Amino acid sequence: KRAGWLSTLAAAAAVCNDAARAVLDEDGKCRILSFRGGGVHGSYEVGVLNALVEHMPPEELRYDYVAGVSIGAVNASIFSLFEKGDEKSAAKFMLNLWDGHQTSEFFELRKKWAIAGFYESSLADNAKLRHVLRDIMGDKDFKRKMSIISSDLNSGQ
Repeated sequence: KRAGWLSTLAAAAAVCNDAARAVLDEDGKCRILSFRGGGVHGSYEVGVLNALVEHMPPEELRYDYVAGVSIGAVNASIFSLFEKGDEKSAAKFMLNLWDGHQTSEFFELRKKWAIAGFYESSLADNAKLRHVLRDIMGDKDFKRKMSIISSDLNSGQ
């Protein structure tokens, strides 16, 4: 987990260097939103994000860069479909997506889980999540700079 966090931080720092200052807010700040991994954290993070957009000044939420790991990569991708300055709409959209859903609804444990790797490459089937993401993303373009970090559990890379 630490390696994923450090990779996210390094990638974000590269975006917020002096060469990138031209795209930053007038105040010269570079704001980064990072979503972490761990399936159950996906909906929790969106709840926290909604609390932030409700209680913080909008100018403090204009994120220049978004990063995510694992389920956080899903949240980062959805958030990045919205323009900078439209953070409240992004947060509400994501809340509506997660509201009433549990992570288990997006991932289905394979029936042959005891011998995963023999018949299948993973314990969980993410076909439902892929379907939902295709519906949301379609052929839309990302509106923000972002990085996505993932790992292949078989190779460890």
